[in-house]
Amino acid sequence: MFSPQIEWNCSQCRSSVADRRKYCIDCHSMLTWTCISSGKSGLYTNYYRHRNICDYCILELEDEKQQEIEEKRVTIQQQLQEQRPWSDWRRTDESCIQHTGHDVEQIEQLYSICE
Repeated sequence: MFSPQIEWNCSQCRSSVADRRKYCIDCHSMLTWTCISSGKSGLYTNYYRHRNICDYCILELEDEKQQEIEEKRVTIQQQLQEQRPWSDWRRTDESCIQHTGHDVEQIEQLYSICE
């Protein structure tokens, strides 16, 4: 996720970069970042270390993590809603064929072979 707290630029060709990437498109040198709030800067490789300890950037990181957790929760909830609950499952030919491709008699035969 792009952070408005951080400015990205190329120290080699002095170009500003709108999105976060590792290398400059023009001169292929590693980009540098500058934290606007703390005034600290460094190479791309040190950005994540800075982000994890900077008082200003950590707030955005926490918001980002909470958003990811919420997105995962919504995805899981949608998947669970698509599945039928165990209480709805029956030992009928229709149910067995739907879930296994075999009817009840075939499932019982397979089960008895495994015993």
